[in-house]
Order: sequence, then C-alpha cells, then structure tokens
Amino acid sequence: AAGHEFEKHAFDVAACVGATFIWDGFRSTIRAMREAVRPAGKLVIGEQYWQTDRVPSKYAKEEKAMLTELELLQIIRDEGYDLEYVARATHDEWDRYVTQDWHGLLRWIEENTNHPEREEVIRHFHMMQDKYVKYDREHMGWAMYVLKPIAY
Repeated sequence: AAGHEFEKHAFDVAACVGATFIWDGFRSTIRAMREAVRPAGKLVIGEQYWQTDRVPSKYAKEEKAMLTELELLQIIRDEGYDLEYVARATHDEWDRYVTQDWHGLLRWIEENTNHPEREEVIRHFHMMQDKYVKYDREHMGWAMYVLKPIAY
C-alpha cells in the first residue's frame, strides 16, 4: 500500500485499519492518507495504543512504535486535524481478536505434526500467549479514530 498510486484528493474518506506500519507509523500514515482525500475529507485510523504511560520498560522497548492516546492526539492536532470520534475495543473484543490467532495456530500445530518448523511455531504460540497475558491485555488498547480537518 505504501507504494500504491492513488488519485490525489479524490475521496471523501481514507481508512487504514491496523496497518500504520505500511507508512512507517501513525504520523506518516496521516500524511499519506491526507493526499488521498478532498480538503474536507476525513481519515479513519485503527491503531494500538498504550493504555498508560507506566508500561514496564522492557516491554515498552519491544513495542517501540506504540504511543499513548495523548501522544496520538498531539500528532493528530499537529497534522491539522481534530479527533472527531473514537471507538475503542473492549477487553472482551480484544480477547476474541487475539485468541482467534491462537485458535488458528493450534489448528495448524495439530494438523502439521511432521512439519519441520512445527516446534518453532509452538514456541511462537507460547510466546504470544505469555506476552498477551503478562503485558498486552493490561497495557495495550486498540481503537478506531476518526480525524476531521481543522476548519476553524
């Protein structure tokens, strides 16, 4: 998507849901998507965020690109937008999303008993679960943000 050529200023809304890494982060995603929308066009961005600024440093270093919502809000304003609307995932919704990955990995592990990378997949599966239970669920959130250009 980062290299995709789109018609400039042709759309009313541009959306990037859970993939700001494509444009190397939240700020650069806003800048890239701004080029796709008309002057009054809105942006919709789905993004993970720190629920607190008191995240264990070892864990925070593993998730360098993640920001607090206050930091996201500052970037939004710096880039000439107001935050018009937020829809946050609840813990239950986030649990369902994450555990769908677990379910898929477990099915793969059970169905691929002779695969040469099976042990690596099992380790990855256990690491994902450990990280989620130990850190992610407590410290990480996910939300959809609707950005409207500042018009005042």
